[in-house]
Amino acid sequence: SVRAPGEVGDLTIAAEVRGATGRTAADVAPAPVGDDGEARLVAAIPSPIPWTPDAPHMYRVTVRLLRDGEPLDAVHTQFGMRDIDVGPLDGDGPTYIRLNGEPVYLRGALDQSFHPEGVYTHPSNEAIRRDLVLAKQAGLNFLRLHIKTPDPLSLIHI
Repeated sequence: SVRAPGEVGDLTIAAEVRGATGRTAADVAPAPVGDDGEARLVAAIPSPIPWTPDAPHMYRVTVRLLRDGEPLDAVHTQFGMRDIDVGPLDGDGPTYIRLNGEPVYLRGALDQSFHPEGVYTHPSNEAIRRDLVLAKQAGLNFLRLHIKTPDPLSLIHI
């Protein structure tokens, strides 16, 4: 949904969803902004590639606000598709947490996001990437960030 305060006139929103290779992943029809200042887009990805810790496939989306077809603003973000549920491993067996239908044993750590060169700020993107690689090499499949909001740059290295 998009909220556009004030006169909405001929406002529409349009979006592009692309896979990691840059190819279009979903066709998204533009949507008019209603008198209430809201619009809703639906993006159906025909054969989504699921996100996993070992293959963290990310989709990239650009949403544009248009007036009479001319761009006024754009937002770029990314997301991963995954299904998390609980269910038995076999028939009526014990209940497991499942990721994309497969049982997953959570091995994680509390990440206080402390870095000796910048206290709670990493000195570079490479330092963020190194921390994540070290966590994976230690056998972890999740980190729970503690104390602060994560640096948005850390999310692009997953």
